Amino acid sequence: LAETCQRTGIEFMSTAFDLDSFAYIDEIVNFHKISSSDITNYPLLKAAGMSGKPIYLSVGASMDHEITAALDTLRAHGSEDITLLHCVLNYPTDEAGAFLSNINRLRTVFSGVEVGYSDHVIYGDGEALCTAWTRGARVIEKHFTMNKQISGNDHLHSMDPSDITHLINRIYRIEGLSGDLS
Repeated sequence: LAETCQRTGIEFMSTAFDLDSFAYIDEIVNFHKISSSDITNYPLLKAAGMSGKPIYLSVGASMDHEITAALDTLRAHGSEDITLLHCVLNYPTDEAGAFLSNINRLRTVFSGVEVGYSDHVIYGDGEALCTAWTRGARVIEKHFTMNKQISGNDHLHSMDPSDITHLINRIYRIEGLSGDLS
């Protein structure tokens, strides 16, 4: 998969859940994504920090003190480029439960890091992702499938190729509407 992505100009990503997997994927990724389930996995955070690569840290279901401890661990081991990803751990997430205002709260509470969004809302018309974008999320993680009809809940809330094209066009329109007065 990593080789196919490289040939086609797609950034390959994989999330490690243990140190052996981390060592394997460290050689084939340009950044590391840490799952919210591993926010207190300090050996994994230490390894990620020591990699010298950008870190995307998902913070779904985490308390602020856990996020602070994870950031401290990453920074103590060399990480400087860290993005927190707001997410909700329901698969799929109901639109009313997406709590996108947390993007702004995370940016305020944890200064010095970027804040993005890991989305599990059924795509629909891209409202959740576009709202996250307007709240400043410039890193967006969304599951991908070639066919949303395949069984299993990941496919149900994933994007397909048509959704990605639609989302990119909507974000370009939002950016055009926003303008730049500086």
